[in-house]
Amino acid sequence: MKIAITQPCFIPWPGYFWLINYVDELVFLDDVQFDYRSWQHRNFIDLNKEKILLTIPVHQKNRSKERINEKKIYYENGNLEKILKKIYYAYERAPFFNKYFKYIEKIFNDKDEYLIKFNLKLIFFILKELNIKTKISSSSDLKIKEKKSDLIYEICKKKNCDRYISTIGAKEYIKKEKFYDIEVNFYSYIKKNSLSIDENGNFFSILHYLFHYGPETINKLKSSFQILN
Repeated sequence: MKIAITQPCFIPWPGYFWLINYVDELVFLDDVQFDYRSWQHRNFIDLNKEKILLTIPVHQKNRSKERINEKKIYYENGNLEKILKKIYYAYERAPFFNKYFKYIEKIFNDKDEYLIKFNLKLIFFILKELNIKTKISSSSDLKIKEKKSDLIYEICKKKNCDRYISTIGAKEYIKKEKFYDIEVNFYSYIKKNSLSIDENGNFFSILHYLFHYGPETINKLKSSFQILN
């Protein structure tokens, strides 16, 4: 069985969903420290041919101690409404905008207290639309005390997996010698088939592709990524 482990991110990039589709089980790493520099609360959209970073504001109480599943959204000043409007203006003319936007809007309007609940609603909505039925679980249910690569290894062992799939960016982070009894593979996108339309080769949020390609997005995902080893 092959698994992947990733944090629950805000409207993630296409490779995130390729990874979920590729593995037998995806474990959300939800009980590690929240990182303000990560994709846990931000991502890019294409607004008038300009790459715009959307950032979900969060409360900064206990900034150095709160875990991902403890972080709360900061709702003052209409911040989420402004983000939703940017998504609207960015994609209102896209072919599949009317098919999906009303559901995205509803999730924003639910005003969930915790960021993780908000992110997971968006992720599960997209998984449903892409017909991805991979088993999903959370690291917090496993009660593992290890950290970093030791944590990843222990999750793999708890899940009885024989293959762990990771992004190429984690190649230095994952010490293969620690995974002596588990095969570790890395994946990356295929440039010639890439979903990216940014002139600098950068990816936008999955919403960019869902609004433009609709149900065909899943097939484009399958042809845009590959296992490297």
